Amino acid sequence: MIAEILSVGTELLLGDIVDTNSQYLSQKLSAMGIDVYYRSCVGDNKLRMMDTLHLALSRSDIVLITGGLGPTMDDITRECVAEAFDLPMEQDVIAAEMIRARYSKTGKQMPDNALKQAYVPQGSVVFQNSCGTAPGSATQKGDKTIIVMPGPPHEMHAMFEESVQPYLLHEDMETIHSRTLRIFGVGEPVLEEKIRDLLIVQTNPTIGIYVGFGEARIRISAKAKNADEAEALIAPVADALYAKLGDLIYGEGETTMAEVVANLLIDKNKTVATAESCTGGMIASALVGVPGVSQSFMEGHVTYSNEAKMRILGVKDETLAAHGAVSTQTACEMAEGLKRISGADYALSVTGIAGPGGGTPEKPVGLVYIGFCDENGPVASKYLFDGERQRVRQLSMLNALNQLRLALQKN
Repeated sequence: MIAEILSVGTELLLGDIVDTNSQYLSQKLSAMGIDVYYRSCVGDNKLRMMDTLHLALSRSDIVLITGGLGPTMDDITRECVAEAFDLPMEQDVIAAEMIRARYSKTGKQMPDNALKQAYVPQGSVVFQNSCGTAPGSATQKGDKTIIVMPGPPHEMHAMFEESVQPYLLHEDMETIHSRTLRIFGVGEPVLEEKIRDLLIVQTNPTIGIYVGFGEARIRISAKAKNADEAEALIAPVADALYAKLGDLIYGEGETTMAEVVANLLIDKNKTVATAESCTGGMIASALVGVPGVSQSFMEGHVTYSNEAKMRILGVKDETLAAHGAVSTQTACEMAEGLKRISGADYALSVTGIAGPGGGTPEKPVGLVYIGFCDENGPVASKYLFDGERQRVRQLSMLNALNQLRLALQKN
C-alpha cells in the first residue's frame, strides 16, 4: 500500500511554521507497513491544491492531508476532497454537536462560521477531534482513500492515534520494523565503502545511511508480519555491520554520545573531570544532563583565559609564551594539571579557536586541540573543523566525548 502526505497551508510555504506533521506521519505509516513515496506541500489556493491532489491520487492509494480544516474562507481542504471525488458536502450531525458543546464548555460564543467544520464529503467516515473543534474524515472512492486531519500538531497526533491509525490497520497488514546504529568518526563516503558489499545485496532488510550533525546513522529496516519476525531478519545484518565497523558504532536508537559515555563511566566505576576553553562548559553540561552521572563526574572548569589556565590547571607561563593557548603542549598541560587537582581517573581538556575572529594563517579558525590524561600520562589530538562558531564548539565537544568513550571501551 502506497501513501502520500500532503501538507496544506501558505504559512508552511513561507517558512513561518515548520512542517513537523509530515515527519510524524512518515514515521507512523512506515511502522505500519505503509510505504510513503511522496510528500508535498501546497498553499491555500484551490487551483494549486486540486492539481496537487489529483497528482497524489494518480500515484498513491492513500492521501493523508493535514491542515485547511478551519472555519475561515481559505480553509478549503474538505471542499477540494469532495470535488476530487465528485461528491456533495453534507453536515455530520455528531460533529456539529461536538463543536457546539466545545464552545459551550469554554464559555465562548460560537461564531457563525464555526459549523463549517462539521461539513464533510458525503459518505465519509468522520474522526472526532479530542483536542480542538475541526473533525477529520476518511473519504473513499474505488481503490482510493483521502484522509484529512487538522494542522495543529497536537490535534493531528491525537486524531491519528485515536482514530486514523485504527482505521488504517488491518489484520493482514505487514509492519516495518527498524533498528538504527549510530556512527561516529567516519564520513558518509568512507562509511559506504566499508559496507558496500552489504548494500549491494540488500533486499529485506534494507540498509540506509543517513548523515546527521557530526555523525552518521545506519537504519536497518525489515518488513514482516510482526515486530518479532522483522527483528529476526534484522539481527544478522546488524551483526555483520558490527563486525565491519567495530567501535565506529557508538550506540543504537536515540541514545546520545553523552549518554553512552556517562553510562560507561558508571558501569566501569570510573571518574572524569573536564577543563574547557572554547567549548565553555559544553562537555560538562552534556555529561551532567545524564541521570546518575554524579557518581562519575568529579568537576568541570571553564578556563577561558590564559590566567585561568595557569592559576587553576598549572599550565606553565613559558608554555603559553612559546606555543600559545591553542597548542598540543597547552592541551596536554591542561589535562595533566586537571587530573592532578581533581583525582579523577580521566581528564579531558579542550582549547581552540571557535571564531569567527582570532584565526591566523598558522592557526586558523576551527583549529582545536583535545587533551586527554589517564594513568599513562597526557596526550593531545589535533582537529580542524569547518563552519561557524557553534558548529566548531559542538564538534569539539562530541570528539572529546568520543575520545573518552574509546578509552573506556578499551579498559
